[in-house]
Amino acid sequence: MGGELGSVRQYQYWSERLVNEVAESNSIDLSHRPASWSFTFRGLQRTSPKARETLFRNEVAERIARAIGQRAVDDPVTPGPEYLKGVADLDMFRFVGGHSTEHAAGMCTRIFPSEGSWIDVCLFGSLHNFLDRIRAAEAPHGRSDWWSSSAPWIYELLESRGRVNTWLDDPDDYESIAMEILKVCIDQGMKRDGFHYGAPETRSFTLGHSRRAEFFASVFLDVTLTPERWEDDDGRRPYGAHRIMVGFPLWVRTNGPESMIVYTPEMRQEAEIRRQRDIERSYEHDRRLTAKRALEQCAPHRAEAEASAALGRSPSTPPPVVESGGGAGDSSQRPD
Repeated sequence: MGGELGSVRQYQYWSERLVNEVAESNSIDLSHRPASWSFTFRGLQRTSPKARETLFRNEVAERIARAIGQRAVDDPVTPGPEYLKGVADLDMFRFVGGHSTEHAAGMCTRIFPSEGSWIDVCLFGSLHNFLDRIRAAEAPHGRSDWWSSSAPWIYELLESRGRVNTWLDDPDDYESIAMEILKVCIDQGMKRDGFHYGAPETRSFTLGHSRRAEFFASVFLDVTLTPERWEDDDGRRPYGAHRIMVGFPLWVRTNGPESMIVYTPEMRQEAEIRRQRDIERSYEHDRRLTAKRALEQCAPHRAEAEASAALGRSPSTPPPVVESGGGAGDSSQRPD
């Protein structure tokens, strides 16, 4: 996962604790002991190191990636990888839902392996591992902004790294908790009206998103959803999900700060204006559909009424009641 030629890579997220844990578990030496040389009358002589004693982050990342090797996959065709790496656009957010999640954060993306369906990747870590400017970007939230009631159970699963699952009665049912996790990644912080798709900056608790970020993560849960369980009669699934992976990011880096979009108050305000405009367009579309459906259903009855009036008798059946199509202020209508 190399950067572009001449680019300056910046670590938007770095988990020192997880990096050291992976290094210790895999016997990866992260010490820096460069040898220095000096000239004497006898020739070259090796002396004790006098340079810096710690590695730069890019050196640490390189040593870990090299030591993990093929256990870290960037094309997860086969389920159950231990580590996942790749380049993707990542949505970043604060994970909320009680005191236990006070400093929790997450990021998510969708990747497309060379075979099979796409994969929703949900990664969780600490808010403190982000850069300061990302942590400071969280939007104020209202009381009605949605957060998941399953958050304590999700946090329990994260803390145990998948070993404890008490969301439902069946501890082996990881599909349900995986779907709850995906719901948090996509819907957390949405307004009561639910209009937000494609605009995470309109949701509370969001921080920003990266463009073409390199990430390296450990994976503890990889769930392929059962079609018969999640598909409706038309073959549609919640969020279009097929496979969900959950894990912890070690690092996320981008080619310079311009590849990281942090949500500013001005950006959120502009996005909210667009969101409200989309809502009005949707309501207007519903109103037009309702009116059109009313005319289509009432036309035969109106024609019958006109014919009966011409013959001097009452129509055989009353016109139907047309249900509202969801437009604001709509109600059931009867034609005059």
